[in-house]
Amino acid sequence: MRAVVLAGCLGLLAPAAIPEWHIDLVDDTSEVAGTAIAVWQGVPHVAYYNDSGLQYAWYEDGMWQHEVVDPRTAVHNRGPSLIFDETGAAHVGFTCGTPCHAYRATAGWVVEAIDVDPGGDYISICFDPAGQLHAAYNHPVGLFSSQLKYAWRDGTGWHAELVTSDGGYDCVLRFDGLGRPCIVHCGSWSAGEIFCSVRTGTGWTHETVLPGSASQSFMTMDASGNPRVSYYWTQSGSYDLRYAERIGSDWRFDLVDHGEQTYKRGWDNCIARAEDGSYHISYHAHNELQLRYARGSYGHWNIEVVDTVGMWSLFSAIALDDAGRPYIAYCDEDEGRALFVATQTDMTGIDVGAVAGAEFLRLELWPNPCREVLGIRALGPRAESPRPSPAVITVRDVTGRCVRDVALGVSAQGELDVRTLPCGTYFFSLADQVGAGRKVVVLE
Repeated sequence: MRAVVLAGCLGLLAPAAIPEWHIDLVDDTSEVAGTAIAVWQGVPHVAYYNDSGLQYAWYEDGMWQHEVVDPRTAVHNRGPSLIFDETGAAHVGFTCGTPCHAYRATAGWVVEAIDVDPGGDYISICFDPAGQLHAAYNHPVGLFSSQLKYAWRDGTGWHAELVTSDGGYDCVLRFDGLGRPCIVHCGSWSAGEIFCSVRTGTGWTHETVLPGSASQSFMTMDASGNPRVSYYWTQSGSYDLRYAERIGSDWRFDLVDHGEQTYKRGWDNCIARAEDGSYHISYHAHNELQLRYARGSYGHWNIEVVDTVGMWSLFSAIALDDAGRPYIAYCDEDEGRALFVATQTDMTGIDVGAVAGAEFLRLELWPNPCREVLGIRALGPRAESPRPSPAVITVRDVTGRCVRDVALGVSAQGELDVRTLPCGTYFFSLADQVGAGRKVVVLE
């Protein structure tokens, strides 16, 4: 049974009882193993690995659209890396045994090799201040060690160099306040060092952030270009999600969510920064079977449970929209390693703003997927709460056939017992909006 941990209950709900987290199924056609998420102009995009290779999905017209980027697969312990250039074109760093770069052109996806050496199991791509693309990635050496490599792309192609023979796990590349490549990476896949490597005019400098007991780090920059790092910490009976930040030439460390042997917290963490200076971290409390979310800054963290999930292979990734709202991509082992996205805003609303005089422009539906009772709410053009007017919702199956109409009262909200429908995929829309629809998956 899939259990979504959300606030509120189903039924005729007051606006305040609408669940804070909305869970959307992105792909359950194959086992997913690694995710990356980015938001461009308010639309979430996800790159991910599954059994059919590197995949790409984005939300459009009330449902998730899918494309295959590259059908090749390879071993991967972390997800791909997804960013957008200033024109809105998507770029993905990934591995198919060697590190590769794919970008979305008018005619489709273009794939190019970054390096001929094996690697890219851990990969991060980033644009420099001038718009040139760079990559950091690991080069495995045997079964239990790794090197860190770095590459940049110019008009003649990709150029690669060795950064250090110590590290390369969980590497993340960003540019610091001086415009220099800065890579945070781990010395081991489990309980090792965290390093910070910076490319200066004379070569690479290497700093040990933590001497041991850390792994699964991720990094972002503050507004001044100073690194901010989330990581998993194991020492003296602690199994914590922790946070590190550089202040001047020193590092300081903070406990975000404490765990013990029986409830380890901090696996698969990913951190992002909002414009208000807050930091947002998605992570796995795997013994408690939870996807968790932390928001705050040094010394002040708020923890929430987003969803109940499996014990392994969460692969969480987090991105923020321009308003600082989080979007979390993750896999649920208990659902066949299907891919989900959790948000704190209902991105699934229908946008028909071009319809002059339309009284209702968006729908909110929860939970999705659904097994029992589906909550429904119709929203006005700019309203965050229902307009006080009746509405009729049409339910269509995948053939476009109308299978049900749901009449909402003057509160413009209500519910549908989906146990009266065969399991499958349906599209919900306002009755006068033929061709538009919010996808809902009805489970057994």
